[in-house]
Amino acid sequence: MEIYRSIPIFFLIALSLCTAIPAAAGSALPDLVVSDISAPDGAESGGFISVSVTVENTGGSTTGLSEVWVYLSEDASVDTADSCIGKRILVSVPAGLQKVVSFRFGLSPDLAPGTYHLGACADKTSRVSESDESNNWYAGTKSFEIVSTSEPTPIAFITYPTVTKTPVTTSPTPTFRPAVPTPRPTIILPSWYPTPAPARTPWIPRPSTTPTRSPWIPTPTATPTSVPWITTSIPATPASTAPDLVISSFTVPDSAGSGKSFNTGLTVRNRGTAKSDYCEVAVYLSSDAAVSKQDTLVGSEALWPLKPGEQKTLAVRTTLPVLTPGECCWIGAIVDPAGRGYEPDTSNNGWKSPVMLCVPLPSEPTSLEKAVSAAIVKYTNTERAKAGVPLLTVDPELSKLAMAHSDDMRDNNFFAHDSPYGYTFAERVRQAGYFTAAENIAATMATYSESADPDLVGQHIVCEQWMESPGHRKNIVKELYRTIGVGVAYEPDRSDIPYGFIATQEFSV
Repeated sequence: MEIYRSIPIFFLIALSLCTAIPAAAGSALPDLVVSDISAPDGAESGGFISVSVTVENTGGSTTGLSEVWVYLSEDASVDTADSCIGKRILVSVPAGLQKVVSFRFGLSPDLAPGTYHLGACADKTSRVSESDESNNWYAGTKSFEIVSTSEPTPIAFITYPTVTKTPVTTSPTPTFRPAVPTPRPTIILPSWYPTPAPARTPWIPRPSTTPTRSPWIPTPTATPTSVPWITTSIPATPASTAPDLVISSFTVPDSAGSGKSFNTGLTVRNRGTAKSDYCEVAVYLSSDAAVSKQDTLVGSEALWPLKPGEQKTLAVRTTLPVLTPGECCWIGAIVDPAGRGYEPDTSNNGWKSPVMLCVPLPSEPTSLEKAVSAAIVKYTNTERAKAGVPLLTVDPELSKLAMAHSDDMRDNNFFAHDSPYGYTFAERVRQAGYFTAAENIAATMATYSESADPDLVGQHIVCEQWMESPGHRKNIVKELYRTIGVGVAYEPDRSDIPYGFIATQEFSV
């Protein structure tokens, strides 16, 4: 069983030309510049706004981990004195390329309506040493309108109109006239027909002797202008009878793969004395332990109203962005970040102890796995020599990339270039800094066991699997490639595929 995949070189060249940025001449350091901000033309106070920031590296080397900060200002001059409404982790940006960072922010419900301006700053915390630290701010601004949230007008008072009763006047007794029978035509009946009954005398009502009733006239009294039990205004709920939502427990896994999804478990309790309103619970990703709603939103779940003392346990589906293996971040949660419900005390809505989550590094291969990897490199170069193309040199970074994918296939029981949780081959190689690459994968299944000769395993994978497949063979003997990386993971459990020796082979220029 084998699968191959490669990116057409003409497509990769076109992609590089579309995203390439002229590098600063003679500079060995990176240089981050915010080149564009996009956002909607309007938003509601207390709602959410989606913002995209384009960051370019005009320097001469790849950047490390940094942050992009977005600010909200009442004028076109945006600086650190304005309000920061969000920040997002920015993974490495290769020299001469750009990345678009997209995220969603919650706006304060107390934000007054009007025209505001958005600005952004790359590497605000100066994590990256740059050739020019003065050009990290976006040169212009993005303006948009904020309107107030539409709410129903409360009832100020309730009154009833004055009711005046009109006296009832009785009608005179009607006079009935006797009915005059209409003469009927004479009908001659046969002798055997029974004699008809005599005609009934019409009923004539007797004159009424009941005296006429005097009309009822109520005693004059002062008509009240309001009903005593109806309040004339709706008082605000006092703080002593208000809801109070807190997160009583919060759990996340110790580690998660880059771009993977997982469930975050949390329990929300209403410690107040009144029923809470409908709202949501949001999970955020932060580069530090101070998690706020300005950080990166990675998951949310609806929370239905809770009675006083009631609690609810939720499983929030959380998706990590694409992060570098070994990179760590903080995960926290906040109840009702948009302020949709009434709650006098919102200072305790966030989980006070965010959890650190790290993207695991590739496992260190065993001596057997290393030996099989070396055999794969040897027989690959043997086939290239036969084809008359240059031999490949081992790239340690490509080997780490290949090892990480072999581990991923073994640990998550899939056999493909794209992971089942949406992490694609193109994303993997571009995140590692490679923009022209190809990949072969293979699994020996039951052909070889752990006691097999590593050289025979490597020869079988290259010569009997890949070289017999036109697509895999094309990657192996392609003259364009100059470097190779191989990672092999052994899986003895045969209850699910793949198993045996699982190999990933990466090529680049």
